[in-house]
Amino acid sequence: MSVRLVFLHAFPLDSRMWDKQQLLLPGQIEAPDLYGRGDSLEEWAEDILDTLDDGPLIVVGCSMGGSCALEVAQMAPDRVAALVLVGTKAGHNPDPAYRDGFITRLKQGGAKTLWSEIQTDLIGSQAPRAVVDRIKPLMSAQRTEDLIRAVRAFHSRRDLSDFAVRWNKPLLVMCGDKDRVVTESKTAAFVASTQSGVMHVMRDCGHYMNMERPSEFNRIVADFVDLVDRGVSYGR
Repeated sequence: MSVRLVFLHAFPLDSRMWDKQQLLLPGQIEAPDLYGRGDSLEEWAEDILDTLDDGPLIVVGCSMGGSCALEVAQMAPDRVAALVLVGTKAGHNPDPAYRDGFITRLKQGGAKTLWSEIQTDLIGSQAPRAVVDRIKPLMSAQRTEDLIRAVRAFHSRRDLSDFAVRWNKPLLVMCGDKDRVVTESKTAAFVASTQSGVMHVMRDCGHYMNMERPSEFNRIVADFVDLVDRGVSYGR
């Protein structure tokens, strides 16, 4: 089985966060930008599927992109051979007040208002300076209106816990032990609820672990893709 690897980016970054993953499967990589694809994660997922051929997919999503990856899998379970969820939760408890406050901040100051908490909560303390210097301009390059639409879409997403529990194909769930938002304990509880999920913790990493430790991340994902591609059982 020859698969196509689809990378879905985190908020408030874009597809360039996956630059270090482009050689994992040369010629078989897709890394679309999510902004501008609609007003909901379901619309994003549908639009992404419409741009891809009918071959099998392994969908890798980080954070917001992981939530979109779950939507892709729910929408096209026959096309998705496996999932890799990075810093992602399947569950969701809507908090309109938090969403609206987030949007107000963006309207008043744009992406730069997010930097302090990204540094504190999402980037590991051991992240190389070059990685920090890469994340900040990626964030700053995003249009405020795109980020506002993304906040609305992400915070109105469906709770896909039940779908994740029923998913019986290969599922790799990755987290960084320094991520203060999608923590190791939350990730462990999520994986324990699934049929096929396997957890990998990247040490001394935050939320954007593919950027902080690309060589380790690529090795883990490459091994997973190889097993899926060869039809070898992957699970607990």
